[in-house]
Amino acid sequence: MTRAEAESKHWRGLQADLVWCRFERRRAEFVQAVHGGASPLLHYYRDGAGVEVDLVVEHGVPPGQLGLVEIKAGQTFHADWLVPMKRIESWVRARIARRMLVYGGHESFRREGVEVVGLGA
Repeated sequence: MTRAEAESKHWRGLQADLVWCRFERRRAEFVQAVHGGASPLLHYYRDGAGVEVDLVVEHGVPPGQLGLVEIKAGQTFHADWLVPMKRIESWVRARIARRMLVYGGHESFRREGVEVVGLGA
């Protein structure tokens, strides 16, 4: 590996660490806002067809209901990132209370009933 490649790899690692720190800060804000600081139960969901959601949140969303959180590293929002949440929601619609997509961009907004949160915002 050349020095330039090593520096590039190191820089990508630092960027990933920064994104993770921003995500952790947002996660803590989410837990505080939604759960009053109590630790929720977090699950990963993937079905046989490959439909997945990064976090299924239960406990205090209100009780008996679920929150869906999708996490993307990209810095530009893409509407197709919402598709897995829509598919899962169609199966358990009555139980989904909150939907959130966290991504590496700088804008936060709502799209199709989903809170889109940019880590750089």
